[in-house]
Amino acid sequence: MEIELQKKQIDEVFELQKNYSIILRTSTAEEGIEHIRRLHDWILAHRQDIRDALYADYRKPNIETDIVEMYPAVSEARHTMKSLKRMDETETGSHTCYFLRHHCSHPI
Repeated sequence: MEIELQKKQIDEVFELQKNYSIILRTSTAEEGIEHIRRLHDWILAHRQDIRDALYADYRKPNIETDIVEMYPAVSEARHTMKSLKRMDETETGSHTCYFLRHHCSHPI
């Protein structure tokens, strides 16, 4: 019975996220920047919480968490906040391709 309840809750959350994604796709660049800024600020404000959680779950050292988990998220957020208006206008943009270790451009 508990598994059915969990499945129902997961389905409800997924449906809410799917509906919200439509709202996000039709939002302005300014609204998108504000969403990204809030995420960026949350990550920075909760750095130690993130470190503690990853250490508790995976024994991941703080420096590794900073470099592998937080740095890519924060740097992508900064890049996107800086570039979102231009990307929105042109519908193609410069993406950092952090994990490929080079700079690239391709259609969004």
